[in-house]
Amino acid sequence: MATKPLLSIITVSAFDHDRLKRTLVSLQDLPIEIEHVVVIPKTDVESRQLWARSDKESTTNMQLTHDENQGVYAAMNIGARSAHGEYICFWNAGDELISKNALSQLMSSLNIARPVWLICQGEFSWRGPQSMEPSQLHNFVLHRPGSFISHQTVVASKEQFMKIGGFDSSYKVAADTAQITQLSSLSVPHFEPMPVVRVETPQFASRHHRRARLEVILVAFRDLRGSDRLKALMNIFRNEFRNMANRGKHEN
Repeated sequence: MATKPLLSIITVSAFDHDRLKRTLVSLQDLPIEIEHVVVIPKTDVESRQLWARSDKESTTNMQLTHDENQGVYAAMNIGARSAHGEYICFWNAGDELISKNALSQLMSSLNIARPVWLICQGEFSWRGPQSMEPSQLHNFVLHRPGSFISHQTVVASKEQFMKIGGFDSSYKVAADTAQITQLSSLSVPHFEPMPVVRVETPQFASRHHRRARLEVILVAFRDLRGSDRLKALMNIFRNEFRNMANRGKHEN
C-alpha cells in the first residue's frame, strides 16, 4: 500500500445485505487517507458479491476480510488487526456517513491533535445528540442515568486499541462499554462536535438487554477501581431497582 491511511472505518456484517449496502454507498469515493474495512463470514456469498460490486464502482480504499462466526467482537478484532489506518473506528451495517465535510473536519482534528482517542458527534433517530463534554464521559463510565456514548462515535489510535487488548470477546454485548471505560483511564478524549455518523437504531443490544445489564456489572468490577467502582455499581443497582419499580407499576 503506497499511502498509509490515517483512518480505517471497520464494518462487521453477517447476512445483513440491505443495511450493509447503505453503509457501502455512504462511504463511496472517499479520499485515499481513509480506508473502509468490511468483515463478513466466508459463507455470506451475497454480501461478498455486494462488496465486490462496490469495490469496482467506488474509488474508496476498500478491504475485505472474513471472520469465523465467533461473535461480533471477535469479528471487530479481526477487522482491527487487518486495518492499515493509524486510527480506527467501528460502524455497524446500516450506519451512514452524514457528510464528507464532517468527515473532513474529523480527519483534520486527527491530523492536528493526534489524540489517543476522539469522540465525535452522531445523529440518532431514537434520541437527541450526545453531550460533547468530559463530564458526560465520566457519567457514562459511572453508569449514571441518561448518560450515553455510541461506540460508532469513538475513534481510537490503533496502537492504543491493540495495547488494551482490543475488544474483550468474552462479552457478548458490553465490550464496547469496556473499551470506552479503558480508554477513559488513558487520557481525556478530543471532542469533535460535528455530526459524522448517522447511527442505525440498535438491534443487537436491544435483543440482549438482560445480558447487557449483567455485563456492565463485570465491566465495573474489572475496569474501575476504588470509589469509581463503588459509584458505578451503586448506579447500576439503582437503575435496576428503578426499572423493576417501573415494571411493577405497569403490571399493576
